[in-house]
Amino acid sequence: MATNDEIAVRCIRCGHTWLVDVRMLGQPEEILFRSGAVRIKVSSYRLVCPLDGTVNMLDVETEEPSHGR
Repeated sequence: MATNDEIAVRCIRCGHTWLVDVRMLGQPEEILFRSGAVRIKVSSYRLVCPLDGTVNMLDVETEEPSHGR
């Protein structure tokens, strides 16, 4: 069962699903920001499937605090 800090990742090639702890991902490959009513930070991580070695990308979205603009 996944906790709040775990995300289920499904391999794009073989379909294997495994859990990834967001706190243990390290540095993202890329960080983007989306603006709107709430500013969203999108961090992209490169993950390797433990079953067949395929590289998968995982995007993790988090809300950023408002800066009162």
